[in-house]
Amino acid sequence: MGSSTALTELTMQKYQRMQTCADVQRRSAWRPPYALTTALELLSIEVPRISSKHRGLATTTIVAVPHANDKRHIVGVKVVVWPFPLDTVIIEGQFTCTSPACTWAMFSTYLELEELIVLADSMMRRDRRLCRTTIDALSLYLDEAEAQNGTNSYLFRGYNKCRRALLLARAGTDSSMETRTRLVLLKYGLNCPQVNYPIFVGNNTRPIYLDLAYPEFKICIEYEGSHHAGQWLNDARRRQMIEDAGWKYIQVTK
Repeated sequence: MGSSTALTELTMQKYQRMQTCADVQRRSAWRPPYALTTALELLSIEVPRISSKHRGLATTTIVAVPHANDKRHIVGVKVVVWPFPLDTVIIEGQFTCTSPACTWAMFSTYLELEELIVLADSMMRRDRRLCRTTIDALSLYLDEAEAQNGTNSYLFRGYNKCRRALLLARAGTDSSMETRTRLVLLKYGLNCPQVNYPIFVGNNTRPIYLDLAYPEFKICIEYEGSHHAGQWLNDARRRQMIEDAGWKYIQVTK
C-alpha cells in the first residue's frame, strides 16, 4: 500500500541525483561507476537505514574503482575500492552505476543484517516499476564473487552476511516497514509469514493483497504508515471485508 507515493518520491530523488552527477561529469572526464547510495538513487531504489557512523554515504556522490591506485581526487566525490565483480548498468543513457546486485553486496559492509534484508526486499518490489532484481540474480552475484576469488581465502567482509540475508529476503513486498514488521515476528520465534498474500472477498474479481499472512490460521498483519491517515475510510472498508471473510486482522503502526 502507498507504493505510488514511493514511486513519485524515488523518481524525484533520481532526477535530483542525476543533476548532481551531471555536474560532476561536466567538471571531470573521469567516468567510474556510481555506487552505494548514489547508485540506489539513480536506480530509484529506497535507501535503507544507515548507522550514524556512515551517514556521509547519504550526502556524498560515491563512485567505485577496482584498485586503490585507480583513485582520483574529484571535489565532492568519494571513491570506494571494490576488487570484486564490478557489474554495471547505464541509467538514462548517460550515467553508469553499479548493478542492483553489486550495489547490494557492497552495502553489506555498511549495514546490519536486518537492513541488508530490507534493501534486498526494496530491490524486488511487487510493483514492476520498482522491481530491479531477483533472489536468483543476487545469489548469482555472490557466486561470481566467490568464483573470482579462486583459492584466495579473502572475500568481501559482508559476504557471509549476504548469504544469511538471502535466506530471509522476500520478493514482492511493498515497503521497507512491511519488511521490518516481518522481521520482528521472526525475532520473537514465529514462522515467516507469506508476503502480499492474495485473497478474494465478496463479489470482487480482483484480489486483495494482505501485507503479511498466516493462511493456515487466517491471520493477517497489515502495516499502516502515516500516508494512511488520509485514506481511513477506504482502509476501514478494506478491513471490514477482510474480517467478514473470516480473517483475524492485526494492525501495526510505527
